[in-house]
Amino acid sequence: MISSVRKRMPKRPIIGISSGDPNGIGPEVVLKSFQNEQVLKESSLVVFGNKSLYEFYSKTLNISLPAHESIDSMKAIQKSGLYFFEHESLEFDAKPGELSSEAGKIAFNSLELCVDQALAGNIDAILTPPINKSNIQSAHFQFPGHTEYLAHKSACSEALMFMVYQGFRVAMVSGHVALKDVSKNITEDKIIARCQAVNRSLIKDFGLGNPRIAVLSLNPHAGDLGLLGTEEQEIIGPSIERLKQEGIQCEGPFPSDGFFGSSKQDEYDAVVAMYHDQALIPFKAISFDKGVNFTAELPIIRSSPDHGTAMDIAGKALASSKSFEAALRLAIDVYHKRSRSQDIKA
Repeated sequence: MISSVRKRMPKRPIIGISSGDPNGIGPEVVLKSFQNEQVLKESSLVVFGNKSLYEFYSKTLNISLPAHESIDSMKAIQKSGLYFFEHESLEFDAKPGELSSEAGKIAFNSLELCVDQALAGNIDAILTPPINKSNIQSAHFQFPGHTEYLAHKSACSEALMFMVYQGFRVAMVSGHVALKDVSKNITEDKIIARCQAVNRSLIKDFGLGNPRIAVLSLNPHAGDLGLLGTEEQEIIGPSIERLKQEGIQCEGPFPSDGFFGSSKQDEYDAVVAMYHDQALIPFKAISFDKGVNFTAELPIIRSSPDHGTAMDIAGKALASSKSFEAALRLAIDVYHKRSRSQDIKA
């Protein structure tokens, strides 16, 4: 007997892709990612950049540009495949490896168009190839990076930078701040807020029930009972106890060298580090060229490769697209997990 209730077919997500710095490796890794026909079948990929830029890199690097359509409105998207959202503000003649203010302007214009469409609900997720954080600075962009800009645009009090590689996920309490300022940025409220955000994302975006979170120490040897610092006893430890009282499975503080040296990250669903390099050095040592920068807590889905513009190899066909491909796959997976969750609630 055939059931009268049919399963709803999953919607193919519309994924917006900003240009990043057009003189960096962004266009190359984007083109290389498009060689995966399966991705083009299961989503609609919208590049916010004129196709002439990608035609240039396609010819220069001998990477094929798949069949595509040019559009000026999201309403024109009727099926899966590749689209270029062309706009006069995105016209640009590429000069690979050259740092220029014009390239920074294009990177910002593309990002703004992409984010605005996402916030308007016209696309389901965004991917952001790397920007150059110096040449993109302007009256409109005065931020350390994508994460802070996206938080500002979406009126999010504090977005969470979440580095992801397979089952290894790491966040940090203090992000883009100078090392000399780290200790004063470590407070109970910040640690608790970060761990709460990580817990929410693990449940909402990664589909994990009752996740386990490890919290790292700030000082060597977790402070050696106060001999090398008291933050573990006075701030980090009490924060963990408060989180446990909320029902969040949180353990630590762990000295980071022994923690990663013994691969304890494999025993947890996520790790919360105290500062940028404490998180990123082990993460990139384990996942280099395959990791993803995912921004949790935003009203939109955003992922990005975990590398920079790599101007020294731009235009030389040497860039790996593995991180961008992983970012694209994660964006699609998170979209479907959130959609299923909403269907269950409905």
